[in-house]
This record gives sequence, structure tokens and C-alpha cells, in this order.
Amino acid sequence: MILLDVGRDEKSIRIYPSFANFLQVSRVASEVQLEFLFVDMNQLALTLQKAKESSTEEPHKISGLSVAKVVMPALNFVQQREHINGIFDAIEKELGKIPSGKEVQHGTSPVIAT
Repeated sequence: MILLDVGRDEKSIRIYPSFANFLQVSRVASEVQLEFLFVDMNQLALTLQKAKESSTEEPHKISGLSVAKVVMPALNFVQQREHINGIFDAIEKELGKIPSGKEVQHGTSPVIAT
């Protein structure tokens, strides 16, 4: 298992991406923040290659660009639970069971790469 710690670095990516390929979810007090990040796939591939050659179990840091940030009251976020679970169920039905990664606890955004 390879652990990645995905963070932000606005200077490393020169063009503004039109999509995000990582999502960070955090909560502070009564608000939830969803931050959509773009990570360059070449940078991700190089990081994964180095991680496979490494024997460390520490998360490998990788930086991306913040594409969008949404902050909303936690109560409104919780009200979306049934809808979001329905989306997860539909995706799993179409793609098959996807590992949850719940056992991974590190950094700001847990990611499992195999």
C-alpha cells in the first residue's frame, strides 16, 4: 500500500486546469469544506514510482492546484447523506466494490494507491 499526502502548491502548475482529480474534505466547528484539487498526472506517476522503490511507510507528499473550494454549514452537508450514499451505491453497482480506505489515517487527505 502506498500512502499519499496531497496538498496545495499554487506555483507548481502553470496552466489553470478545468477539472479536479482529488477531493479534500475537512470540518471546522460547524462548517464543512470541500476542496477540489488538480494534481498533474506525470507528477503523480513519478511519485508512485518512487514510492514503490522506497521502503518507508510514511506518506509521500504531492502537491496540486486548488480548482474550487466550497464551504457550507455542517447541518446542510449532513442533510445530503442519503443523496451522496445513493451516488456511491450507483457507482459501486456500475464499477464493482471499491475499497473504502477507512483504515488510513494520515495527513490532510488519505489516499490509497496500489
